[in-house]
This record gives sequence, structure tokens and C-alpha cells, in this order.
Amino acid sequence: EEALAECERGLRIDDPSDPEPDSLRLPAPDPDQLRAELRNLVQKANLASISTWVKNLAPGSGRGTSGHSGSGLLLAARASSLPE
Repeated sequence: EEALAECERGLRIDDPSDPEPDSLRLPAPDPDQLRAELRNLVQKANLASISTWVKNLAPGSGRGTSGHSGSGLLLAARASSLPE
């Protein structure tokens, strides 16, 4: 969840600026490319969360539906609301 929060925080930055313009990272990264990478990371994290959630619901897992908050579905809902 912390990684998702950081990705979402990065996606909310409207006009990013390089915090170290004299750094060795030349050329500066393209903001649109970084946003695409962040969206990709959010999607991967959501899929992993849903996969884990489904595995925990599988018969014989010993957990059933008890003790699960359904956060996988909430994460999927958040990802679908992200701007592209």
C-alpha cells in the first residue's frame, strides 16, 4: 500500500521539476514517460494484490473469506480511476 501511495503521489504532480538540475542524470527524464512508468507500477501492484486476494479465497487455503478486508478490490477501483 505504501508503494501504491507513492506512485499515486507522483502521478498527482502537475509540473515536475528536477530537484538537482546539475545531477549526472542527463538528459532529464521525460515527465510523460515517468507517469507511464508509475501507472504501470500501480497496475502491477494492483494485479499482485488481486492475485494474492484470490489465492486467499481459494478452497483449501484455510482462510476462506474471513479475516480479509477486500483491499484488492479497493486497489483495483483506485487504479481504474487514475488519469491517463
